[in-house]
Amino acid sequence: MLLKTEALCAGYGSKQVLHDIAVEVAQREIVAFIGHNGAGKSTLLKAIFGVVPVSAGMVWFKGADITNRAPYRNLRDGLAYCLQGGQVFSELAVEDNLRLARETMGKSAAARWDGGVLLELFPVLYEKRRTLAGVLSGGERQLLAFAMTLLSRPQLCLLDEPSAGLAPIMVERIGELIRRINQDLGVTVLLVEQNVSLAIRLAHRVYVQANGRVVFEGTPDQLKGKEAVRALRGF
Repeated sequence: MLLKTEALCAGYGSKQVLHDIAVEVAQREIVAFIGHNGAGKSTLLKAIFGVVPVSAGMVWFKGADITNRAPYRNLRDGLAYCLQGGQVFSELAVEDNLRLARETMGKSAAARWDGGVLLELFPVLYEKRRTLAGVLSGGERQLLAFAMTLLSRPQLCLLDEPSAGLAPIMVERIGELIRRINQDLGVTVLLVEQNVSLAIRLAHRVYVQANGRVVFEGTPDQLKGKEAVRALRGF
């Protein structure tokens, strides 16, 4: 397994959000976590990446224990995290955001990405390369955040609600990008997504999370057959 968690517990201060979460993600998989707002999905990604402290349990990446390891070390080891909401540097131009993301990786071999790949995946960013990121549309900012994440050339990309707040046409574009980086570039994806239709179209396997616990794990087809689970969660 590329990524594995065992009995993972995490939260904020005295408030425990995650309860005994067990996750497995194999190389080249797209694994989706779905569930209502407040289920703890984003907290899971933050705990894996080292942003939220793990209070119990373990996180394994490429066979190594990375529990509570510093995020910068995870990034340089091939684990990347794209935050919800298109988090970019609004006062900088598109090309400066991308340059900053590349320089963050230093001279690491992981930073040497063929620029042509990004141009093919994100042509709109090239067209708007001198535009301030703050004046981009929400969808364009999400694309920029996605491109900045890919500049670390991750083996595993944690994506937090990439379609949130976007127009339907941009949701489809984001979905196609996720599919392409997985199939064409071999990037494994752990996706947290509120758009259930998008998630089950993309994912090889799906976890349903409720109240900080996993209540279902299986293929999209198996999820469709779980009428009780779907009805309970409003899917």
